[in-house]
This record gives sequence, structure tokens and C-alpha cells, in this order.
Amino acid sequence: MQPRSDADGPSRPITRRNFIVWYLAGLLTATVVAIVAPILVYIYPPQGQAKRRDVSIALDKPLNALANLEAVKFTSPSETGFIMADGGGDNAPGKVAFAGYAA
Repeated sequence: MQPRSDADGPSRPITRRNFIVWYLAGLLTATVVAIVAPILVYIYPPQGQAKRRDVSIALDKPLNALANLEAVKFTSPSETGFIMADGGGDNAPGKVAFAGYAA
């Protein structure tokens, strides 16, 4: 009887012990992937469908007609949000807002 070569198949017979080792290794791999994948999606979210574009907003009063310490409120059109250039509180720079005040 000649020894088996790599081309003929596995060199070790499949035993219960080998089956259990491979089964547990696969189970461990699947568990790690199931835990790590959502964490990676949270850290690196997929790009959304939103596209940046310039939007003109009609104000109740022109900005050059505002008196000192006077402001006018503006809201975004439906299905649109503003990326704030500056602001305070919830309207921090870079965050999306749906209304704001211009002074």
C-alpha cells in the first residue's frame, strides 16, 4: 500500500475529533464575525443616498433689513436638512439642522 499524496485528498482520515474541531472553529468564526460586523458598520457607516446641493430659502425679511439684535427664522424644505457652518448648542458646526435663525 502506498502513502496518499496531497492530490488524492486529505492525508488524515476524518474522525469524530477532527469533525468537532472543525465544527467548533467554524462556530467560533461565525460568532466573531456576527459580533465584529455590526461594530464595523457603526464605526464606518455606509454612504447615504443624500447629495449635497445649494438651496435658496425665502426669508420673511431680507438680511440687510434686520435691525441690530434682530433675527429671522428659516426652515428647511421638506426632505432637506442644512449642514450648519456655525452655531451653538444642537446646531454645532457640521451637524444637520432643519431650522435655524439668521441674524
